[in-house]
Amino acid sequence: MWQKLSLRARLNTLLAFVMVLGLFINIARLLLEAGPRVAAEDQSVVRLARGFVDLVGVDPGGRGARPGRFTQGRFALATGCALRRPAARGIA
Repeated sequence: MWQKLSLRARLNTLLAFVMVLGLFINIARLLLEAGPRVAAEDQSVVRLARGFVDLVGVDPGGRGARPGRFTQGRFALATGCALRRPAARGIA
């Protein structure tokens, strides 16, 4: 089969094979290097989501709101607890 092809066609085929092999090797290397970065990004997203859930005060189990920092702040603003001023002393 190879004898039927011209020298130019054989060289082009060999060059194409080497380039495709290099492409596959580079893709495999990229995938291997990306594994730890993807895992770190996944952990970071989970940590940020947990922080957001704690901030908002939503129960992930769907059992309603639990008191988080944000809901306590809303409660304080809604009831006026945060707006109360200390009584002035010495002024009648």
